[in-house]
Amino acid sequence: MMKKTILDSLLSIGKFACIIILLSASRGLFAQSVMYFTIPQANEIRSATTANPADHTVLLSAGNGLNDPRMIALDANDEKIYWVNFNSSTIQRANLDGSSPATILQSFQGVSFPYGITVDGDNGQIYWSNWGDHSLRRAGLTGSTPQTLFTRSAHGIFAVIGLGVDAGNGKLYWLSRHNNRLRQANTSGGIPQDLLTASDGLSLPNSIVVDAANNRLFWTNEGSSAILTSGLDGGSVTTLLDTADGLVQPLALALDTDAARIYWTSSSGDIKRARADGGQVETLLTFNGNQRPLGIAVSGADPVGIVTRGEIPEGFALKSNYPNPFNPSTTIDFKIGSRSAVSLKIYDQAGRLVKTLQQGNLGAGDYSAKWDAVNDRGQAVSSGVYILQLVAGSFTATQKMVLLR
Repeated sequence: MMKKTILDSLLSIGKFACIIILLSASRGLFAQSVMYFTIPQANEIRSATTANPADHTVLLSAGNGLNDPRMIALDANDEKIYWVNFNSSTIQRANLDGSSPATILQSFQGVSFPYGITVDGDNGQIYWSNWGDHSLRRAGLTGSTPQTLFTRSAHGIFAVIGLGVDAGNGKLYWLSRHNNRLRQANTSGGIPQDLLTASDGLSLPNSIVVDAANNRLFWTNEGSSAILTSGLDGGSVTTLLDTADGLVQPLALALDTDAARIYWTSSSGDIKRARADGGQVETLLTFNGNQRPLGIAVSGADPVGIVTRGEIPEGFALKSNYPNPFNPSTTIDFKIGSRSAVSLKIYDQAGRLVKTLQQGNLGAGDYSAKWDAVNDRGQAVSSGVYILQLVAGSFTATQKMVLLR
């Protein structure tokens, strides 16, 4: 009965709840991810597309109030970037294009040499770590109602850089760098729990990301030049990447869940990425001299073959995929009548998400997407009926696709 209810809701034309993550895409170009990263030595935040990372631009600089920016985080819901300024003990935010920068928290509000930051956009909260007094704190997205959650004296907080939040389960995760500990607590406070320690392979851990949908944690070990992963409970610790994969003291870490890829910065001045399973390691950027990228965040999805064609259409439409039935791939054409937040996703008959082909903002135009019958983890899916759903603003359309292997 539950399966039928989910499938019926997918096939209806009514509203379907979805999380929209900003995707930077230009007419005539493939859809692509966007990286945002800090350069503390230059007091800058820069951005670059993964399709052309060498063409990176300065979004924000010292003239916007940046003073030793360290870690950075994204709020995909409101299309904002947040970062901490270590030297000035401030927290700032701006739009994703760098416009409207604002200081939202300062020292008189409890900010003391901040280092790590993470955003819970669903519940309207930011969390950050203070190195000045070794505490973990939070506030509203505009800096409202700052409060202390954990302290050194009461909870053993010490030298925290990496912070991650599981909004759905109300859990906060963090790494104590010099204590070599991965810890967890309720976002409302309470007593922290040690999940992992040095005996589990932690060695100067720096940055952590939470992939709650796949029950996984990822973090960097600067001391052992490795990236590790485990379950949300700290179980099944695995070394994902290490020196054999070219890692040199990895620092900050980011996760692009749409594309199932992880990104990291390193003390060697590189920005690299790999698949979430550790395969296909790539160097995207290398900095020379005294400039080194530190904090990194990623928005969007990797290329999936979405291109624009023809004139701007008058309305919205989802056309039948072709061929249908298909093996091993099929093409999907759709129209966007005006710039909108667009979601193009594939579900199985039980209503489970299989593949996200598009999720982000698109301008008006004719588009085409190709699906090669793999899921978001890059695994081939079995024969069967799949549901394609397009959501563009208030427009929703669905159709069935048949894969025959």
